[in-house]
Amino acid sequence: MIARVSGAGPSVSVLLGLVPSLAARALSPEPRKVLDSAGSVRQYLRERLGLQRRERLVALLLDSSGRLLAEKDLEFGTVDRASVHPRNLLEKVIATNATAVILVHNHPGGRAEPSAEDLALTSRLQDLGRSLGFRVLDHFIVTEEAAVSLRELGRMSP
Repeated sequence: MIARVSGAGPSVSVLLGLVPSLAARALSPEPRKVLDSAGSVRQYLRERLGLQRRERLVALLLDSSGRLLAEKDLEFGTVDRASVHPRNLLEKVIATNATAVILVHNHPGGRAEPSAEDLALTSRLQDLGRSLGFRVLDHFIVTEEAAVSLRELGRMSP
């Protein structure tokens, strides 16, 4: 039928024949990334945050199977500090119906060691999660070279 249209040759017919499958592929949801181990989280994080030059606090919002629902910025900071408001996390958890959260922030200066402020924030947000029905699974500190898990360091409460 297309071949009868003036100026439409065989290549146009082939191209138009591909449209339904291309449209189906474009409209089908991409499989959600599963972040079910410290290794899978580390790989994801180094790609996303390791090279940034300003401190950034991010929440990875997960469903009950560990599938990534969303990655949401909680705060941006200067080269060495970001202020945090717990209500920002709560808003993101409610909006996505997340049941679990992995906190992540980068240290642009290159030191992957948690500060006293990092530990206090983690504890505050874990308490918030416990009281409101979501879990803070971990808190990672990311640099160009590393992604350190506070859970693996034994620096988070159970």
